[in-house]
Amino acid sequence: MTRVMKRDGYDPPTVAEIVSAQDETDSLRLLLAQRRFYSRAKRWAVARYSGLGGIALLAPIVTAISSDLAVVAGAAAAVIFVLGRTLFLAMERRASAKGAVVQEMFDMSVFGMPAVSAREVRVGPEQIARIVGNPKAAERAIRKMKLAGWYPLDSRLDGGDATAIAQRANAAYSQRLLALNAAIWLWIMVAWTAVAVALSIIFGFTLTVALLSVALPVLPPLSDAFDELRRVHDAGKERSALAEEIEDTLNDPAIEHVDGDRLLTWQGQLFRLRRDAPQVPNLVYWVVRDVNERVMSEAARKLAEDVIKKGRAAK
Repeated sequence: MTRVMKRDGYDPPTVAEIVSAQDETDSLRLLLAQRRFYSRAKRWAVARYSGLGGIALLAPIVTAISSDLAVVAGAAAAVIFVLGRTLFLAMERRASAKGAVVQEMFDMSVFGMPAVSAREVRVGPEQIARIVGNPKAAERAIRKMKLAGWYPLDSRLDGGDATAIAQRANAAYSQRLLALNAAIWLWIMVAWTAVAVALSIIFGFTLTVALLSVALPVLPPLSDAFDELRRVHDAGKERSALAEEIEDTLNDPAIEHVDGDRLLTWQGQLFRLRRDAPQVPNLVYWVVRDVNERVMSEAARKLAEDVIKKGRAAK
């Protein structure tokens, strides 16, 4: 589909063009690629969580069976902590950044946005072809994941307003999911810390044994849990601020339609939020997916109705 650009800047396409563009084969392949890059990032995140959580869980129990194993438990905790904070975290963030870049490529194509400055992580067509795989298998995966009709759009809207509503949905969607995942991880680690301390008291661990088998294995994942909760909280404030700014702009009676410059600014903010967001395990994602999507769709529908009413009132 050919995009029409203003000579002096970005001109959003019509809703019909967006609807058509998002279901083109190349667009759907981009969505499949971003899902798979994010899944790869989640696997590294799960490996990091599992390593830290596993050693925190096993070390006090193993030491309770034999205090001679305290040194082994402490050494294993140190190795896993270093691997988690270096290799696993680096691989997770790299895959997550690629997922964010591909999602940005999808948005730029669908919303007809001009090319932006080079990202720190590049994803070429060869990488997309490799991760998408065989075309027929990719088509089956696209159908199974229900990737068609990615953005629910109201045909009565102006293209710029529809794009803004889609951007707001993107900003608001992940926050509940991120907060739930961070809270689960934190409460698991707080509860197990209490159990581990209780075990050390019950079995009369010496100070050295307690430090090696309880403090050294348990404190890193507990610290990670608090750090992730802080990251989610900070990102949540940014997401909320962006969603509120978009909503206020759409509801402003002085603004007939959202202009291209605003949309490009918001898109840049969205990319950064996606790139830096912690990864949520698929198990948590699937548990709340239906509720999240229903809430997102209802909010988008309500905002679209408000924008349409505002336009009628202005006339």
